Amino acid sequence: MVIGILPFSYSTTGIVYGILAAVCFGFMNVYSSKKLKDINSISLTFYSMLFSLVFLCIYRLPTKGLELNLPIKAYVYIMILSLLCAFLPLMLFYYSIKRIGSFNTSVIGNLEVPTAIVSGFLIFNEEIGVIQLIGTFIILLGVYNIEKHSIIE
Repeated sequence: MVIGILPFSYSTTGIVYGILAAVCFGFMNVYSSKKLKDINSISLTFYSMLFSLVFLCIYRLPTKGLELNLPIKAYVYIMILSLLCAFLPLMLFYYSIKRIGSFNTSVIGNLEVPTAIVSGFLIFNEEIGVIQLIGTFIILLGVYNIEKHSIIE
């Protein structure tokens, strides 16, 4: 509802990748809370991003190559995006798993979608439809109900 899924026009491959990503992300939450709780969040973030880069290079470079002829301004924007949209969120995510556990972190993490919708509306003047508002409300209500009935460690 939040992404405006109706009328349904998404590829089966995209849906399968999305489901696999959700399963892997859920596994990462549980695994990191149980097995990696003694590791510093910054170190864990660094190694996660390093291994992501290695696997991306293995997957991407042999077939597509690497574009290095970008303007300086593009590199500045890439650095800002990497810090604000990758490193900082992942580090805070690992830190919150250590402080409140994987379940509570995952529930609170669902606020990402409503935040993205509001940010898109405020920053990029994106339109928000009635169905999207209903979906956002359902997410907020679900997060509220889960947090209301769970005990934060």
